[in-house]
Amino acid sequence: MDTNASIFSKRLAAVRKACQGHCEMVFVDAPLVIEVPDPTNNSLSQFDSAAVANHTPETDPALIPRAWWRSKEIEDGENGTRKIYEGFDESMQFIRRVIDDQGPFDACFGFSQGAALAGIISSILEHPSLHTAFSVPPLTAQKPFKAAILVSGFQLHHPPVWHSNSDGTHTKLNTRSLHVIGKTDVIVGEDRSQSLVDVFTNPRVERHDGGHFVPSKKNWRDFFALYMQSLDQADESLVLSPGQVGNTIDGGAKF
Repeated sequence: MDTNASIFSKRLAAVRKACQGHCEMVFVDAPLVIEVPDPTNNSLSQFDSAAVANHTPETDPALIPRAWWRSKEIEDGENGTRKIYEGFDESMQFIRRVIDDQGPFDACFGFSQGAALAGIISSILEHPSLHTAFSVPPLTAQKPFKAAILVSGFQLHHPPVWHSNSDGTHTKLNTRSLHVIGKTDVIVGEDRSQSLVDVFTNPRVERHDGGHFVPSKKNWRDFFALYMQSLDQADESLVLSPGQVGNTIDGGAKF
């Protein structure tokens, strides 16, 4: 996505205001800088739904768009080609440092490629041995997330980041998950978002009428605030869908 911590924080200003007093949000910059695309090349696939065409180069660090990885097809001998994810391990190491320095965190909130990453981190926190950045040295205070809020997310099919059962199927994640899908999202379609939904044991899916963005109308702001307050509640059904009126739940969390 053409974003970074500063840009995303501003885009979520209305949501942050609604959640003020209920949770502390920590925004972090992805390690990789997105280079300005060739205007004659309309392909955005290298970022796996994480880049947008026609942005202009910026010199202000607060405006430079960033990414968590770049996908790339490389030659693979007799197998033809295979996809690699440049910068992925660097991002894992970076997230580990953020957790060590600023954590522990109660939950995560990600959008687009950031939502794909949030799903991966949810998986690794349940199974730290999946990546050396989290297993050596072992995590101490940070436990698996109480919840993952995933907006326009998708599953990254990267072998080391999903725990497998003996039959080769992926182990479902126990982390509570909220998946927000835009009905007219043409960047990350519903089928791709469903691939991330299917990773979790008890996913909750909410849809909005728009496209590839975090909904921020009042009903959604109130919903996000109530959902974040509900993390210590056993029954998340107390938080009604956007547009419905529910009871206020007092609490606090760190994202």
